[in-house]
Amino acid sequence: MQTRPDPATVLEAVAAFLQRELAPEVPDKALAFRTLVAANVTAVLAAEARAEDALASAELGRIEGLLGAEAAKGARAATDSLGRRRALGELDGALGRALATGALGRAVGGPLWQHVRATLDERLAVTSPRFDRRNDCETAPAPGAKGPR
Repeated sequence: MQTRPDPATVLEAVAAFLQRELAPEVPDKALAFRTLVAANVTAVLAAEARAEDALASAELGRIEGLLGAEAAKGARAATDSLGRRRALGELDGALGRALATGALGRAVGGPLWQHVRATLDERLAVTSPRFDRRNDCETAPAPGAKGPR
């Protein structure tokens, strides 16, 4: 019996090859840099592929809390990742319209703000895991203070 690796595994292997084997052997520094960029993009795509279902499910749950279960019914019914992405895109549009009309409120720390913050945090955890996502990075420095706290 022969099985094929899933797309994320293939992307991870390509990223490792580009970064560990090819880039160190490229004599042209500019081309070696572009090879490392390609390795990074490929690794991010692999991480996104692995996390896609969990991220979509978490986002959908938050959107249901904001717009109601009926609004999110189409996304829950989607049977593949492309269908879920389309449905989440439509729900994002509905959130934007609700924000524009003031239906969801605009308060910092309110439910919509919490949803956007959580969505960004989840995506950054996948695409840029070393990015500082602490809550205190939003706090403005005290007058006269230098740099982040």
